Amino acid sequence: MIECIAYQAVFHASSVEGFSNAIDQASKLRDDENYKAQLRKLADENDWIERAKAFEKVFQSQ
Repeated sequence: MIECIAYQAVFHASSVEGFSNAIDQASKLRDDENYKAQLRKLADENDWIERAKAFEKVFQSQ
């Protein structure tokens, strides 16, 4: 999804070679606890509750 590539922790590619490289990089990090923690933090910051809070602020300011 295009929205996901805005995050540095998300691997993405625009070519077959790039996709292959991204898979290789992801494979190297699959057991990396620091990377997993980074992904958990990113997920927590972007869950539906946090998104709803952001929309709530917009609607309240109108």
